[in-house]
Amino acid sequence: GKFAMLNVSAPCARVASDAVVNATHRLAAPNQSVPEWVYALPEPARSEKIADVRRFGSPNVFDQFRAHVSVGWASDESSVASAVAQLAYEPGATFRADVVAVGSTGAHGTVLRGRDIARFNLTDDAELCAAHTAARAHETWREPSGELRFPYLVPSGPYSQLWDWDAVFLGVATLAHGSRPYLEGSMANFFAAVNRSTGSVTGCLTASLPTVCSSDPSARDALVHAKPVLIQGAWLASAAPGG
Repeated sequence: GKFAMLNVSAPCARVASDAVVNATHRLAAPNQSVPEWVYALPEPARSEKIADVRRFGSPNVFDQFRAHVSVGWASDESSVASAVAQLAYEPGATFRADVVAVGSTGAHGTVLRGRDIARFNLTDDAELCAAHTAARAHETWREPSGELRFPYLVPSGPYSQLWDWDAVFLGVATLAHGSRPYLEGSMANFFAAVNRSTGSVTGCLTASLPTVCSSDPSARDALVHAKPVLIQGAWLASAAPGG
Protein backbone atom coordinates (compact mmCIF):
# COMPACT_ATOMS: atom_id res chain seq x y z
CA GLY A 1 0.00 0.00 0.00
CA LYS A 2 0.89 3.67 0.29
CA PHE A 3 1.87 3.39 3.96
CA ALA A 4 4.86 1.62 5.47
CA MET A 5 4.09 0.37 8.97
CA LEU A 6 5.59 -1.93 11.55
CA ASN A 7 3.07 -4.00 13.49
CA VAL A 8 3.36 -3.78 17.27
CA SER A 9 2.32 -6.60 19.58
CA ALA A 10 1.53 -4.83 22.85
CA PRO A 11 -1.79 -5.41 24.65
CA CYS A 12 -1.14 -2.37 26.82
CA ALA A 13 -1.16 -0.19 23.68
CA ARG A 14 -4.83 -1.04 23.13
CA VAL A 15 -5.64 -0.20 26.75
CA ALA A 16 -3.84 3.14 26.44
CA SER A 17 -5.56 3.91 23.14
CA ASP A 18 -9.02 3.20 24.58
CA ALA A 19 -8.30 5.43 27.58
CA VAL A 20 -7.20 8.32 25.36
CA VAL A 21 -10.24 7.99 23.07
CA ASN A 22 -12.67 7.87 26.00
CA ALA A 23 -11.09 10.95 27.56
CA THR A 24 -10.78 13.09 24.41
CA HIS A 25 -13.27 12.06 21.71
CA ARG A 26 -15.77 14.73 22.77
CA LEU A 27 -13.16 17.32 21.78
CA ALA A 28 -13.01 16.04 18.19
CA ALA A 29 -14.92 17.78 15.40
CA PRO A 30 -18.02 15.65 14.63
CA ASN A 31 -18.88 14.16 11.22
CA GLN A 32 -15.37 14.31 9.80
CA SER A 33 -14.66 13.09 6.28
CA VAL A 34 -14.24 9.35 5.91
CA PRO A 35 -10.86 8.38 4.39
CA GLU A 36 -11.18 6.96 0.89
CA TRP A 37 -9.53 3.67 1.81
CA VAL A 38 -12.31 2.91 4.26
CA TYR A 39 -14.86 2.61 1.44
CA ALA A 40 -12.76 -0.14 -0.16
CA LEU A 41 -13.02 -2.38 2.91
CA PRO A 42 -15.40 -5.35 3.04
CA GLU A 43 -18.37 -5.36 5.38
CA PRO A 44 -18.81 -5.21 8.32
CA ALA A 45 -15.43 -3.47 8.77
CA ARG A 46 -16.43 -0.66 6.36
CA SER A 47 -19.62 0.27 8.24
CA GLU A 48 -17.92 -0.03 11.63
CA LYS A 49 -15.08 2.28 10.63
CA ILE A 50 -17.47 4.82 9.07
CA ALA A 51 -19.46 4.89 12.32
CA ASP A 52 -16.24 5.37 14.31
CA VAL A 53 -15.21 8.32 12.12
CA ARG A 54 -18.59 9.97 12.60
CA ARG A 55 -18.52 9.57 16.36
CA PHE A 56 -14.87 9.57 17.36
CA GLY A 57 -13.12 11.31 14.45
CA SER A 58 -11.03 8.25 13.56
CA PRO A 59 -11.66 4.89 11.87
CA ASN A 60 -9.08 3.17 14.06
CA VAL A 61 -10.42 3.18 17.59
CA PHE A 62 -11.41 0.49 20.12
CA ASP A 63 -11.72 -2.91 18.42
CA GLN A 64 -10.65 -1.32 15.12
CA PHE A 65 -7.35 -0.18 16.65
CA ARG A 66 -4.18 -1.98 15.59
CA ALA A 67 -0.99 -0.88 17.31
CA HIS A 68 1.73 0.02 14.80
CA VAL A 69 4.63 2.33 14.07
CA SER A 70 4.13 4.38 10.90
CA VAL A 71 7.42 4.55 9.00
CA GLY A 72 6.36 6.59 5.99
CA TRP A 73 3.91 7.35 3.17
CA ALA A 74 4.13 7.89 -0.58
CA SER A 75 1.58 8.14 -3.38
CA ASP A 76 3.59 5.59 -5.40
CA GLU A 77 3.06 2.15 -3.87
CA SER A 78 6.09 0.70 -5.63
CA SER A 79 8.28 3.34 -4.00
CA VAL A 80 6.94 2.35 -0.61
CA ALA A 81 7.62 -1.32 -1.29
CA SER A 82 11.14 -0.55 -2.46
CA ALA A 83 11.89 1.56 0.61
CA VAL A 84 10.56 -1.11 2.97
CA ALA A 85 12.71 -3.74 1.26
CA GLN A 86 15.79 -1.67 2.09
CA LEU A 87 14.98 -1.33 5.79
CA ALA A 88 17.35 -3.16 8.08
CA TYR A 89 15.25 -4.54 10.90
CA GLU A 90 14.80 -7.86 12.61
CA PRO A 91 11.33 -9.43 12.62
CA GLY A 92 10.21 -9.85 16.21
CA ALA A 93 12.51 -7.09 17.46
CA THR A 94 11.55 -5.50 20.78
CA PHE A 95 11.79 -1.94 22.00
CA ARG A 96 10.69 0.12 24.96
CA ALA A 97 9.01 3.50 24.57
CA ASP A 98 10.37 6.04 27.04
CA VAL A 99 7.96 8.82 26.05
CA VAL A 100 4.34 9.00 24.92
CA ALA A 101 3.35 12.21 23.16
CA VAL A 102 0.20 13.79 21.75
CA GLY A 103 1.02 15.81 18.65
CA SER A 104 -0.32 17.66 15.64
CA THR A 105 -0.63 15.65 12.44
CA GLY A 106 -0.06 16.63 8.84
CA ALA A 107 -1.12 15.07 5.56
CA HIS A 108 -1.95 11.35 5.65
CA GLY A 109 -1.89 11.26 9.46
CA THR A 110 1.84 11.75 9.78
CA VAL A 111 2.97 13.24 13.08
CA LEU A 112 4.81 16.54 12.67
CA ARG A 113 8.25 16.93 14.23
CA GLY A 114 8.44 19.65 16.86
CA ARG A 115 4.64 19.97 17.09
CA ASP A 116 4.02 18.01 20.28
CA ILE A 117 1.04 19.15 22.32
CA ALA A 118 1.97 17.11 25.39
CA ARG A 119 4.68 14.63 26.34
CA PHE A 120 4.60 12.02 29.11
CA ASN A 121 7.76 10.41 30.47
CA LEU A 122 7.28 6.67 31.03
CA THR A 123 10.63 5.98 32.63
CA ASP A 124 9.73 7.26 36.09
CA ASP A 125 6.89 5.01 37.25
CA ALA A 126 6.76 6.57 40.71
CA GLU A 127 6.32 10.05 39.25
CA LEU A 128 3.58 8.87 36.90
CA CYS A 129 1.76 7.05 39.67
CA ALA A 130 1.92 10.04 42.01
CA ALA A 131 0.66 12.41 39.32
CA HIS A 132 -2.22 10.11 38.39
CA THR A 133 -3.21 9.61 42.03
CA ALA A 134 -3.20 13.34 42.71
CA ALA A 135 -5.35 14.03 39.66
CA ARG A 136 -7.85 11.20 40.13
CA ALA A 137 -8.16 10.66 43.89
CA HIS A 138 -11.37 12.70 44.11
CA GLU A 139 -13.10 10.35 41.66
CA THR A 140 -13.30 7.73 44.44
CA TRP A 141 -15.09 10.07 46.89
CA ARG A 142 -18.85 9.89 47.46
CA GLU A 143 -21.13 12.00 49.64
CA PRO A 144 -23.72 10.42 52.01
CA SER A 145 -26.48 8.63 50.15
CA GLY A 146 -29.44 6.55 51.35
CA GLU A 147 -28.35 3.91 53.86
CA LEU A 148 -24.80 5.22 53.69
CA ARG A 149 -25.17 8.15 56.06
CA PHE A 150 -21.50 9.17 56.06
CA PRO A 151 -19.10 10.16 53.24
CA TYR A 152 -17.46 7.09 51.73
CA LEU A 153 -15.03 5.71 49.15
CA VAL A 154 -15.64 3.54 46.08
CA PRO A 155 -13.09 1.78 43.85
CA SER A 156 -14.46 3.81 40.90
CA GLY A 157 -14.65 2.18 37.48
CA PRO A 158 -17.79 -0.01 37.31
CA TYR A 159 -18.20 -0.08 41.09
CA SER A 160 -20.55 2.16 43.03
CA GLN A 161 -20.45 0.17 46.26
CA LEU A 162 -18.47 0.82 49.42
CA TRP A 163 -16.03 -2.07 49.89
CA ASP A 164 -14.13 -2.86 53.07
CA TRP A 165 -10.48 -3.45 52.12
CA ASP A 166 -10.73 -1.20 49.08
CA ALA A 167 -11.85 1.72 51.25
CA VAL A 168 -8.92 1.25 53.62
CA PHE A 169 -6.32 0.96 50.84
CA LEU A 170 -7.78 3.89 48.89
CA GLY A 171 -8.22 6.06 51.94
CA VAL A 172 -4.71 5.54 53.27
CA ALA A 173 -3.06 5.90 49.85
CA THR A 174 -4.80 9.22 49.17
CA LEU A 175 -4.70 10.84 52.62
CA ALA A 176 -2.36 13.51 51.26
CA HIS A 177 -5.04 14.43 48.71
CA GLY A 178 -7.95 14.88 51.14
CA SER A 179 -9.44 11.42 51.63
CA ARG A 180 -9.44 11.41 55.44
CA PRO A 181 -13.16 12.28 55.95
CA TYR A 182 -14.12 9.68 53.34
CA LEU A 183 -12.01 7.00 54.98
CA GLU A 184 -13.47 7.89 58.35
CA GLY A 185 -17.00 7.93 56.93
CA SER A 186 -16.46 4.60 55.19
CA MET A 187 -15.59 2.95 58.49
CA ALA A 188 -18.55 4.66 60.19
CA ASN A 189 -20.91 3.28 57.54
CA PHE A 190 -19.63 -0.24 58.16
CA PHE A 191 -19.93 0.14 61.95
CA ALA A 192 -23.53 1.30 61.51
CA ALA A 193 -24.29 -1.86 59.52
CA VAL A 194 -22.66 -4.34 61.93
CA ASN A 195 -24.85 -7.09 63.35
CA ARG A 196 -24.71 -6.31 67.08
CA SER A 197 -25.24 -9.96 68.01
CA THR A 198 -22.59 -11.60 65.83
CA GLY A 199 -20.23 -8.71 65.08
CA SER A 200 -20.41 -9.55 61.37
CA VAL A 201 -21.04 -7.22 58.45
CA THR A 202 -21.22 -7.60 54.69
CA GLY A 203 -18.07 -7.10 52.63
CA CYS A 204 -19.62 -4.12 50.90
CA LEU A 205 -22.48 -1.69 51.38
CA THR A 206 -24.80 0.11 49.01
CA ALA A 207 -27.05 3.12 49.38
CA SER A 208 -30.08 0.82 49.33
CA LEU A 209 -30.67 -2.54 50.98
CA PRO A 210 -30.12 -5.41 50.52
CA THR A 211 -26.42 -4.96 50.06
CA VAL A 212 -24.85 -6.29 46.89
CA CYS A 213 -21.22 -7.43 46.94
CA SER A 214 -20.73 -7.46 43.19
CA SER A 215 -20.50 -5.03 40.29
CA ASP A 216 -23.47 -6.97 38.87
CA PRO A 217 -26.68 -5.43 40.35
CA SER A 218 -28.49 -8.77 39.93
CA ALA A 219 -26.01 -10.67 42.11
CA ARG A 220 -26.62 -11.45 45.77
CA ASP A 221 -23.28 -12.96 46.76
CA ALA A 222 -22.92 -11.05 49.99
CA LEU A 223 -19.78 -11.80 51.98
CA VAL A 224 -20.64 -11.76 55.66
CA HIS A 225 -17.96 -12.11 58.32
CA ALA A 226 -16.16 -10.24 61.06
CA LYS A 227 -14.01 -7.32 59.94
CA PRO A 228 -10.91 -6.51 62.04
CA VAL A 229 -9.81 -4.33 59.13
CA LEU A 230 -12.53 -1.82 60.04
CA ILE A 231 -10.83 -1.10 63.36
CA GLN A 232 -7.55 -0.62 61.55
CA GLY A 233 -9.16 1.72 59.03
CA ALA A 234 -10.85 3.75 61.77
CA TRP A 235 -7.57 4.08 63.67
CA LEU A 236 -5.69 5.19 60.54
CA ALA A 237 -8.36 7.79 59.80
CA SER A 238 -8.29 9.12 63.38
CA ALA A 239 -4.46 9.24 63.40
CA ALA A 240 -4.30 11.26 60.18
CA PRO A 241 -4.06 15.09 60.32
CA GLY A 242 -7.53 16.44 61.09
CA GLY A 243 -8.70 13.16 62.61
